[in-house]
Amino acid sequence: EAITSMLRQVHSIVRGILPRASAVKACATNLAVAKLSTSSESEIETAVSVSVDDDGVATMTLQRHSGKNALSFAMMRQFDDVVKSVQKDDTVRALVLKSDVPKIFCAGADLKERDGMSDNEVALLVDGLRRSFDAFANLPFPTIAAVE
Repeated sequence: EAITSMLRQVHSIVRGILPRASAVKACATNLAVAKLSTSSESEIETAVSVSVDDDGVATMTLQRHSGKNALSFAMMRQFDDVVKSVQKDDTVRALVLKSDVPKIFCAGADLKERDGMSDNEVALLVDGLRRSFDAFANLPFPTIAAVE
């Protein structure tokens, strides 16, 4: 309820202060990437999704319930893909980052996955996270974290 209320306020602010795009389109992107397997199990998990409403407010949702939004390699790739997607979308005028996992925004790095990685894989993950977060921080519109 609090997040819904905050989203309404964001919409109101965006409508009032940002220039309206000439042709606002609604779109939704769900990116599914194979989650790295820690044993013999392999599953597909959508960990990051985005939707853009008619006012140009993008809502990026972290939704890796199985890992409490811990940042795995697959989740990092999805996060990066979503950031690139909204960066190219000229209808986006603001972005709200939120979690779909109750009472958890992000648990940090996925240490269980990281434990099974080589030093090179860990370096790739850390570098990827750094680049993704830098790209997110440099988006050309306001970004808001909706933390429960």
